[in-house]
Amino acid sequence: MSDVLERLPRAEAAGYDSLRTEQNRVVSCSEGTRMEVLQKIQEWASRDDESGEQIFWLSGLAGIGKSTIAMSVAKWASSNNILGASFFFARDVAELSDAASVFTTLAWQLAQHDSQYKRALYEKLRCDSDITSKTLATQFQGLVESPLSGLDRKRPIVVVLDALDECSSETDVKELLRIFLGMRTSKGVRLRILITSRPEPHIRFMFSTSMGTSLSKFVLHDIDDNLAREDIRTFFVAEFAKFPSRDLPRLPADWPPPEEFDKLLDGCGKFFAYAATAVRFI
Repeated sequence: MSDVLERLPRAEAAGYDSLRTEQNRVVSCSEGTRMEVLQKIQEWASRDDESGEQIFWLSGLAGIGKSTIAMSVAKWASSNNILGASFFFARDVAELSDAASVFTTLAWQLAQHDSQYKRALYEKLRCDSDITSKTLATQFQGLVESPLSGLDRKRPIVVVLDALDECSSETDVKELLRIFLGMRTSKGVRLRILITSRPEPHIRFMFSTSMGTSLSKFVLHDIDDNLAREDIRTFFVAEFAKFPSRDLPRLPADWPPPEEFDKLLDGCGKFFAYAATAVRFI
């Protein structure tokens, strides 16, 4: 069985815990930040009723912190043994910007998570060795949907797809969303798919026309200004507290001065990417 599964083509750098995500500084949220959205996603993911929304779309502008939230959710789900798979897209990495590797990668990760799914996947690959060269819809049905349909689990299975907009082909993105939004609800498993992306027109169009699958949405850049500011303040305080442990000149106890701190917060607005860049620069 292992030999067959190991031949399944996959993007090894796609997972939340891959070396690539670490090298690209994809980190989880600082403690005490993003509490509202994290609670909302965790409550959605934890629901064990069959009628719950299968997909959660977290959208937001570039640099606002979507990947950080996706990383936090993936780590949380993994620690609770409900993470089935994760795929962190990246436009500058060929295998992570190509939709062709999505379902084979998810299938391989799901097989590591659940032994019953693993056996069902093995049987599918044994009977249809060419499935990895077929259409995305056929791959999803054969590698993901069909093996999952035979499971009998009381706990949900969470799949995290981060930065879907970084998939290189708009056509493939629309096809992936068409497939996910057309999923049938399975009585044996509660599948929960978190998708993060920028609100690109082709993605917004697909979600706006979804009819079959129930959907939760959260627009990150619509979050309250004061709440975003306090989250970024908490982030800065946590990062500045690490400075004494680094090879840096000793800083005054009141550093940074309140007026300079306020200017820093004003410059960041709602964007955590600006705050992270400022910390690296400082």
